[in-house]
Amino acid sequence: MAHHPTIPGSTYRRPCRLFLNAKRTTQTGALTKLVRFEDIARDGILKRDALGSQLCSIRVMTSGTQIQMLMRDMLFINWAVDPDAAKRFVDPRLELDTVIDSGGKSMAFASAVCFRVDEVRSSVLPLPRLSFEQVNYRIYVKAGDVPSVVFLDMKVNSRMVTTLTSFLRVPVSYEDIDIKVKPAGPESLRYVFESSGLHADVTVGGEAVNPDPAIEPPFITQRLTGYAEAGDSMYRIDVQHPLLDARPARVAGVEASTLVGLGLFTVEESRRPHSALYVREALFGTSPPTRAW
Repeated sequence: MAHHPTIPGSTYRRPCRLFLNAKRTTQTGALTKLVRFEDIARDGILKRDALGSQLCSIRVMTSGTQIQMLMRDMLFINWAVDPDAAKRFVDPRLELDTVIDSGGKSMAFASAVCFRVDEVRSSVLPLPRLSFEQVNYRIYVKAGDVPSVVFLDMKVNSRMVTTLTSFLRVPVSYEDIDIKVKPAGPESLRYVFESSGLHADVTVGGEAVNPDPAIEPPFITQRLTGYAEAGDSMYRIDVQHPLLDARPARVAGVEASTLVGLGLFTVEESRRPHSALYVREALFGTSPPTRAW
């Protein structure tokens, strides 16, 4: 695992509202206790690395979920796109989620989300020990009043995962993916992502990043429901996770040929993303997808 240097100024600003279902077996049977993330932080179970990011050192199944995994080195690269271009990928039963910029213009958003997956476990499925890398491409929508995403594509670098997800009705395909996270200086790190559909070189820390005040990080990161089309059906994927400890990152270079190929923007426009966010680590819980329609 890459060493992460110290980045000053990181503070725990907002409480996490995810509840964990911590189970232990006793002579009298299974004892279930609800544990709040703010209590975990207070008791020192939720820790931080040298970079100052949240590290979840508790390993318990999330309440109401059947699959749990640890996401590491999450990178959200975000593009402001023409709402008319984005609407082509949104089912009429969903609504495109937009933001009004400082000039009064409506912006839709698309993202490439890259991450490592570790420590996959399940309370109902006999899963083998899995560790892999993934990138998914998404558009931001609302299902009623619920902030959600539509997955345009999902890629992993594990053929075992593509086989397993095919049984779970998740449209995931194989792609060679390489993620490298290395120190870039005493107070920063460099994140490099390589695949056939996305190339990105990003720096976290160091020189200050001035985020767009029109869009708060939770607009991008706090989406607990996703929709993925498979054949003639649409499936819903629900997840649980704490409020992600996301920090702005600087994009030195990026090209997103997958999103260009979908017609969301040109090659030149793909080189000018709106923003990037980095999350060191977070615990995710989910269950097998359900058919939405």
